[in-house]
Amino acid sequence: MATPEVILANRELLVLSVLRPRPRSETFWERFAHELARLHMSTTHPRFGWHRDNWLGRRRQANTWDDDGFTFFAQHRLLRWLGEPRVEAALDAGDRAALERLCHRLPDLLPDRPACLTHGDLWAQNVLATPDGEPALIDPAVSYMWAEVDLAHVWSTAPPPEAQRFFEVYAELTSLDGDWRARMPIVQLRQHLAVIAQFDDDWGAGDQIRATLAPFRQRCCDDRQNPPIPNGQPPGTSGHRQIRILGPAGRRRVPAGPRDARRSSRDIERATFGACVPPVR
Repeated sequence: MATPEVILANRELLVLSVLRPRPRSETFWERFAHELARLHMSTTHPRFGWHRDNWLGRRRQANTWDDDGFTFFAQHRLLRWLGEPRVEAALDAGDRAALERLCHRLPDLLPDRPACLTHGDLWAQNVLATPDGEPALIDPAVSYMWAEVDLAHVWSTAPPPEAQRFFEVYAELTSLDGDWRARMPIVQLRQHLAVIAQFDDDWGAGDQIRATLAPFRQRCCDDRQNPPIPNGQPPGTSGHRQIRILGPAGRRRVPAGPRDARRSSRDIERATFGACVPPVR
């Protein structure tokens, strides 16, 4: 995947080689679909996370290795935002409880997919073009995660009409099932929460969150009383398995992963995204 060359990077300044606005053509988005599908399908990993934490906007992104994608997504991509002051102010107790219930039901709501290298912040404005018109990406928040994290972000951030070709080609290349669109609001919860946490204007993120959580708002809910699955999506292949979410005091420690996995992660990060990920100090 093309990225800009890093000319200079320090604590005050990031200078990148020049990129162009993306062309307004279906051909461009079709090429992007091929390149993103190739990235996702060729970088699978046995674990979810990254060899270090990095950043999503102004907030630290925790990437502690985990063998279970549902637990990783719930703990480090959804529930981690509940302690942010702006999120606490925007969501009431019922919203927070509904999000926790949704997290416990993730194996029923989403398919069990492998981890792959993801951009992590792939809204439409982070898709640009090289001087010769090829797709190029900026501003990543990388980790090994579900490919649909990237797909949901493009889908949910007002892509231009010509981008419809991207979704058609990507779905064909990756053999996406017919229910993928119904899953996008759930996967995109992470980004909506991040927007609320960092900006005064949430651009409708709060309303989107509450709409997605609506089926999970109940006065009483236990293991025998499962809320309905949103959008009529059929359950996954988990056999209604629920995951255990650990709070901060009980969060288990996970080793950083085998040495060869860490080394290959650094190689992939350097080759794919250059120095675009800010160093963690």
